[in-house]
Amino acid sequence: RAEEEEAHRQEGEAKRRQAEEAQRQAEEAKRMQQEDDAARRLADAVARQQAEAAAARQRAEAEEAEEAKRRRAKEEAEAARQREEAEEAQRQAQEFARMQQEDEAARKEAEELARQHTEAKLRSEEMARRRRAAERAEEEWRGGGG
Repeated sequence: RAEEEEAHRQEGEAKRRQAEEAQRQAEEAKRMQQEDDAARRLADAVARQQAEAAAARQRAEAEEAEEAKRRRAKEEAEAARQREEAEEAQRQAQEFARMQQEDEAARKEAEELARQHTEAKLRSEEMARRRRAAERAEEEWRGGGG
């Protein structure tokens, strides 16, 4: 009877220890699961932050590239404007030089015409003087011989 009770008690003790061990293992498993969940949440948060940082970096680089493109376009437009101004100034200078040459040619032509006019006038005056002298000589001849 005592042996039976002892065996029964030992069996109960063994079952109790087994139940405690099972409880301890369940709690350990639960604790490990919670740690895994916490680690996964942390990893997700870190990955999300890294992705956001990478996206922000890409946006900043894209904005920089866009700004550089705008600057380049502005500089090219300015260079084109300066080229056009230089070409226009060159064209005006050439036009001015051409007009000066035309003015010079017209002045020389006017001087030549004035010179020819003066020569013609002098020739005309010389002929008129000779004619008058010839008329005087003829009158003297007629008058003198009569």
